Amino acid sequence: MIKKVTSLPYIYIVLWCLYFMQGLIFNEGSSTPQILLVILIAISAFSYYSLFLKKKIRLPYYIKWANYLFLFLLVYGVIYFLSGKSYTIERSGTVIQSFGFIKQIMISYLPLFTIYHYSRENRISENDVRLWCFLFLVTAIVFFYVERVNALRLALEAHSSRSEFTNNSAYFFVAIIPSLVVWRNKPLIQYLLLFISLAFLIVSMKRGAILCGGIATLFLVYDSFLHNNKKIKFRILFLSIALFVATYYFVSQLLISNVFFSERISNTLEGDSSGRNIIYLDLLNYLINRTNIFYIFLGEGANATLLHSENYAHNDWLEIAVCEGAVGIYMYIRYWMAFHRTIKKYSHYEPSHFILHTFFIVLLVRSFFSMSVNDLSVFATSVIGYYLAIAEKYYNSPNARLQNLN
Repeated sequence: MIKKVTSLPYIYIVLWCLYFMQGLIFNEGSSTPQILLVILIAISAFSYYSLFLKKKIRLPYYIKWANYLFLFLLVYGVIYFLSGKSYTIERSGTVIQSFGFIKQIMISYLPLFTIYHYSRENRISENDVRLWCFLFLVTAIVFFYVERVNALRLALEAHSSRSEFTNNSAYFFVAIIPSLVVWRNKPLIQYLLLFISLAFLIVSMKRGAILCGGIATLFLVYDSFLHNNKKIKFRILFLSIALFVATYYFVSQLLISNVFFSERISNTLEGDSSGRNIIYLDLLNYLINRTNIFYIFLGEGANATLLHSENYAHNDWLEIAVCEGAVGIYMYIRYWMAFHRTIKKYSHYEPSHFILHTFFIVLLVRSFFSMSVNDLSVFATSVIGYYLAIAEKYYNSPNARLQNLN
């Protein structure tokens, strides 16, 4: 057991969790998280070399196109970094780091390739993924409270009396929900972890994340009924009712005690989009009137939406159209087509099919009102990488080949 815990795949996941706990165990912006990130990129780079460059390996469509998209976006990040440009988010006054785009792309895609590589080599098991669920949940909760403390500090510095805010940890909890399929045969643990994830997701007050989390929850509950025997299904029915009642009570109490949460619900019902409609109109107007052929095909470069709007697009399709142009949109469409094609290919292998299908739906839905292409959670990509490798092994096994022939 000690040998297993000290293995490189375990260390890799733990280091990612530590990196996202900055603000609690070490100061944000200090040298420690930077050193951690360098170590993580170095480990990832070795796996990337083994997977894509060392020898020719037959890879799933999704991995191949995720790599093409990763390299494509990385080129734009490098160009932005070398250009010396410095863009600012008008709404918040935040100056975007020159290396920030590259960092986000690496954080989004390298864990996918690394965990897929380790899983191909049989260095990760389903028991490891069960442990990840706890590690990810603890990390997400820590990140939630660090974000909350930072928001309160900024409010005090601005002499504001606000005490409630939206919390950027929301999509971490969304990413955890599909992963709970690994606890399919332990419904009590599965539903307990699900309720904790939903509670923090709701308190985060990110409406798009709550929508995605709701979709993932429905899929998970349906999967629990579908893949368990009659005896366990009665437990699941009871737990599902308990989950619904507990969530309903939790939301009801929030509506009574939290003015900000009530306002968010009311604004949503009235069609408020937190300024997204203005951003969308600004960027659509720019795209319609753009005449530079180079910009039409290749875009204006990383973060270019900040030149034409008060914030990022909060929509992958608009963001890519402005920044990477028609070629970028083509790459993104092919990425989603490859994802869908991979799901169809491995449709007979559970729970891999559930994981891939659920993340496909959740991430695709998110792409229309948030930033998904360069903000993939490690919690999501690591699980996708593992189950993709497992599905591939079953698909290529002798028994599976015979079944496919029949």
